[in-house]
Amino acid sequence: AEERKDSAGGGGTANLLGLDDATPPAAAPAAAAASTGGDLLGLGEPKKETPPPSSPAYSVVESPQHPTPSEPDVRRSGPSAAAAAAAAAEAPVTAGRCRDFHITYTLRVNLAQADKVLVVMQLTNKNRSGGNASNFHFRLKDSPNTRFCATSATGTLKPEGALAPRAALTHTLLFKFDSFLKTQLVKGSFTFDLDGAPKKMRLEITIPSSTFIHPVDMAEERFEELMRTKGRKMIGASATIKVSDVRQGIAKLADTLHLKIVSVSDSVFMYGRSIRQDDVCVLVKRVDGGSALKVDIKTPEGILSDTLAREVVQAFEPQA
Repeated sequence: AEERKDSAGGGGTANLLGLDDATPPAAAPAAAAASTGGDLLGLGEPKKETPPPSSPAYSVVESPQHPTPSEPDVRRSGPSAAAAAAAAAEAPVTAGRCRDFHITYTLRVNLAQADKVLVVMQLTNKNRSGGNASNFHFRLKDSPNTRFCATSATGTLKPEGALAPRAALTHTLLFKFDSFLKTQLVKGSFTFDLDGAPKKMRLEITIPSSTFIHPVDMAEERFEELMRTKGRKMIGASATIKVSDVRQGIAKLADTLHLKIVSVSDSVFMYGRSIRQDDVCVLVKRVDGGSALKVDIKTPEGILSDTLAREVVQAFEPQA
């Protein structure tokens, strides 16, 4: 079993997002249906819980601010805090890899800080010949939109400590962004010493736009009203995806975009809200005799709608 520990200054994920240590993470997105209609999609009774997302892991950290009466309490719309924490660790994404070292990450956001994203990195020494790894250093390139937050509260670019073979440590990096309308790519490198010998590997961190969406309850009538809205208020984009199992396809779609299933009949309604309170509406219908799903996405931003449609296509692409 791999040994795991937190690096100094980088392990406390809650405080980096302005939260108290005793505050647990909020519920992760769940594709639980609020109401059901007919069964023309062959879904039967929608399940209250869906499998862990296969997309990059995501967690909405509980906000210290109480939601206003007019806003749904997102923290109550999913599983327990313990289940949310488990889901966040379920599908780490590879940031960099070489023969002797492996770095993965998960993403977390806080509803109270709509311009930041926390990247939780796991560093693992994969060397099998007994070499110890040390002197770690991230070198990241800021993009015009995404910048590393170098403050006293965040994890530094130089994780402390050393790793024996097959040991791992967790280190956090906080980024500030100007816009989440497009998928962001943070590039750079990671250097370390292996028994005193310098090593270097390339690093890439992908931050999908869906990271900043959380599932919210929505009345079916209000959802239909939003979907009928045309012009500049709600701008649409579409994608068609092949599925072998409709139920699994619906569940995967909701998990990929972090949406709540509003209703199921001859079509499926899904709804969420961005971290900046934009409506995200998705209408799903069966096409091609039931072997495919047509996904219509509407948000107030055409760029966001297009980006989410591309995420859907990528999530359902056949694995090589």
